[in-house]
Amino acid sequence: MTMRFLLLAAVLAASVPAAQAASPCTDTVTGTSHTLSCSYQSKTVTSNYGIPRIVRYQVPEGTPPAGGWPAVVMMQPSVFPIFWSAPDYTPAGAFHQVRSIKVLLEAGYAVVEPPTNWLRLYQFWDTNVGFGSDFNYPTTDDYGFLTKVFNGIAAQQYGPINAAKLYATGMSSGGYNTSRMAVSFQGRFRALAIQSGSYATCLGPICNIPATLPYNHPPTLFLHGANDNVVPVNTMEAYFNKLQAQGVDVRKVMVAGKAHEYFAETPEEILNWFQTH
Repeated sequence: MTMRFLLLAAVLAASVPAAQAASPCTDTVTGTSHTLSCSYQSKTVTSNYGIPRIVRYQVPEGTPPAGGWPAVVMMQPSVFPIFWSAPDYTPAGAFHQVRSIKVLLEAGYAVVEPPTNWLRLYQFWDTNVGFGSDFNYPTTDDYGFLTKVFNGIAAQQYGPINAAKLYATGMSSGGYNTSRMAVSFQGRFRALAIQSGSYATCLGPICNIPATLPYNHPPTLFLHGANDNVVPVNTMEAYFNKLQAQGVDVRKVMVAGKAHEYFAETPEEILNWFQTH
């Protein structure tokens, strides 16, 4: 009887999906508000220009699949960092950004968060400085830094991650930098999710998209607030339409009544998109 019970318990344990495993995130309720927090590890990466940046990351609980966990590289927006803990009243919907980390980790995706250059008073990625046409991106501090991060992922420096199963997402400046992954790091990413952003060299209403985009541009999800006045909707739609015309798998989620912010729909939309690809 004992042996049968143990065998049954083993079968049941093996059948539990990864999303139901123990989570590195906790939800603390205080009165009527929630504070969502996810634990993380840190690694300092020094760029080619000698600027140290602290990369935060976390892997799912449990045993990784053969080859390692798939991973999502999460790009910081401008001004604010990526939050790993936030109450539900944090501006710009940052609670939903933390919830994205939680949803991805519990679904079996590692999360790696490379930050922008902290020496700047105003935080942003180098991708659209100079508006692209006269801008030599490989000479930037970002390019050397991100190359080191991606090579570190391949070398298992951020845990057992499968470098052949990388995805990228980001909002605002992080959204532009997510597009940059398709332009300057071709072949590294399986799919992208761009929120409140557009093509790599666009900046707000200034947006000139090349006639031809990379032939291997990853499938791309666009999430955008219908009332976004920081990154106008038409700049996102121009990028979306160009990709669609080129035969790239794309999806567009427009959220009515929302501006330049994370949405309640963000975590599940991103997860579903990455799981589809």
